[in-house]
Amino acid sequence: MFCSKCGAENDNNAVYCQKCGTNLKEKEHNNEIKDEKLKQAQMEYYADQKKKKESEEKNAMGMAIVFIILVVIIALFIFLV
Repeated sequence: MFCSKCGAENDNNAVYCQKCGTNLKEKEHNNEIKDEKLKQAQMEYYADQKKKKESEEKNAMGMAIVFIILVVIIALFIFLV
């Protein structure tokens, strides 16, 4: 394990840096919290993107249905006149 403050190499089980005395476990814990927050943010982002895509697909389907109805109405108007 390397110290995030001074870069010194320490044992993986070390609690404090042998060179500068920085608490290595505290940094490790903070990194774990940051990783968890990052993962949560990524999950929320992808969930939002999925909802956005689903909404766009529904809008596209609605537009297609409207277009088909208009074509049918115009075709009926042409054949009935």
